[in-house]
Amino acid sequence: MRQRQLFSCLLPPPADPEIELQPQDLEIRLKLLARERHREIEDYLTECRSNDRTLMKILLLGGPACGKSTIFKQMRIIHKGGFKEIGELAFFAELIFRNIRTAYEQLCSGARMLGISTMSIMNTVAMISDFFDEADDENVQTVCLELGNMLATFWASPCIQAVYAERHRLFLIDSTKYFFDNIKRIADPNYVPTQDDILHSREPTTTITFNTFQYRSVSLRLIDVGGQKSQRRKWLHLFDDVRVVLFIVDLTVYARDARDEDIGSMEQSKALFRDIATNKVLRRSMFLLFLNKVDLFKELLKTYPFRRCFPSYQGSDNIEEVGEFLFELFKKAARPRRSLIPYLTTATNTENIKHVFDASMESVFKQSVRATGIM
Repeated sequence: MRQRQLFSCLLPPPADPEIELQPQDLEIRLKLLARERHREIEDYLTECRSNDRTLMKILLLGGPACGKSTIFKQMRIIHKGGFKEIGELAFFAELIFRNIRTAYEQLCSGARMLGISTMSIMNTVAMISDFFDEADDENVQTVCLELGNMLATFWASPCIQAVYAERHRLFLIDSTKYFFDNIKRIADPNYVPTQDDILHSREPTTTITFNTFQYRSVSLRLIDVGGQKSQRRKWLHLFDDVRVVLFIVDLTVYARDARDEDIGSMEQSKALFRDIATNKVLRRSMFLLFLNKVDLFKELLKTYPFRRCFPSYQGSDNIEEVGEFLFELFKKAARPRRSLIPYLTTATNTENIKHVFDASMESVFKQSVRATGIM
């Protein structure tokens, strides 16, 4: 019931407040919400065109949970001093609590799905679940020492490690291992989220967001349209002044079920890229391809060979070879587009993103100079 109430708060209220939202009204109300978000994009872009003509605009696109919001946060850390405001840190502390709870519930669900017994930690699981239920009742959004110790025991158990080893068959939040490995630090009464903690936190983007910052002598604006997938054909034409499209691919999706559209797959990512790269609206834009989550991808390759999902691949499970193979796949999908520059990235690694972003912007600047005929 609580989940339904949370969801209902996003929708326009019924005409009579005494009448509960009926299932048959849901689709209509969601369509209204989608139209409102579409108008939000249009209004924003109109304002940009009139006031921000000197900006170099970068459109950030990719499949679900590919790392777009993490790239956004990295730009804040690298170019704007990071996250330091008390209110922001409090927000991320609560978000990390919710991420840890999600990871815990996904692991429990995964154990049931895989048929892995958790009888050896039955009491621990029961106590953790009670803690989370009480947290709901008392509106607690932080991990206390007692809960942290129990979660550490839960994570260290052989049965849960067996579940995690089969993560390619599940949908686990990417930061599962990171947060559980750091659970005792997070459970400290004086805990303040680090920049790395913030980078590993996950909250789906459902509205348009942008990040404007100075890069050398140029003003850059990174634009993420987030959860506007269903309206893409309607608003894409409004981005005809975007200089760069940064498309992010989640490398780990090669092992996921292509039938689940909410999770995504490599084929779905490639189809989305083809749709974007061949769109006439973006014909003047330069395309950057970030093959992301290299750290998680390397670990996954140890237990789930790449060739199992791509029989045509004849190379080894070396990240460079696999990366080159995938680049060629996406390059073919983008034809007849000539310009596509690939990079291997780990969005949660600040040094990696700084290096890759510097290299990619150098390529953008060089191409811009060539286009003017100076070189």
